[in-house]
Amino acid sequence: MHPANGTRLSMLTLGVASAYYFAGSFGLLFAVPGGYATLFWPSSGIALAGVCLFGPWTLPGVWLGSYLVNIWVPNSPDNAVLFTSGLIPASGAVLQALAGWRGMLQAKRWPAAVLVVALSALINGTIGPFGLWFAGLLPTEHVRLSWLIWWTGDVLGMLVALPLILRGQTHA
Repeated sequence: MHPANGTRLSMLTLGVASAYYFAGSFGLLFAVPGGYATLFWPSSGIALAGVCLFGPWTLPGVWLGSYLVNIWVPNSPDNAVLFTSGLIPASGAVLQALAGWRGMLQAKRWPAAVLVVALSALINGTIGPFGLWFAGLLPTEHVRLSWLIWWTGDVLGMLVALPLILRGQTHA
């Protein structure tokens, strides 16, 4: 679906960003030490559902929502830390949603869609922890566990939120 005008695109962007942010705030309740990796990240499902329903025009909303929820994770007044802590996961979230959407276009049915979810979650599951480690925001000893938890949280978030949102659309 192509947005017909700038107002509709703005509303779509703000809607996706808000949903991502609020679901992410909930997901942070399940975060492990370090604050970034969480066992349940429903925002990943919201991001993928947004792109599946409305196309890649929702990706700026995914980026904005992810950026805003992730800048609150570090306990640092340093602007460079805040910028980086939001930039890395937000970029990974966009790439993951885009890859998941492309995979879903091919998968069409749930058995293949589960594989698409698991594979696309590798994107932000890898970019997030390794990017934060490279930026000095995640200690080396937390990288492997953060990677596993981040991937798990994104998979669970997509497997729960995506079918609920898409099912709601088929009955609307």
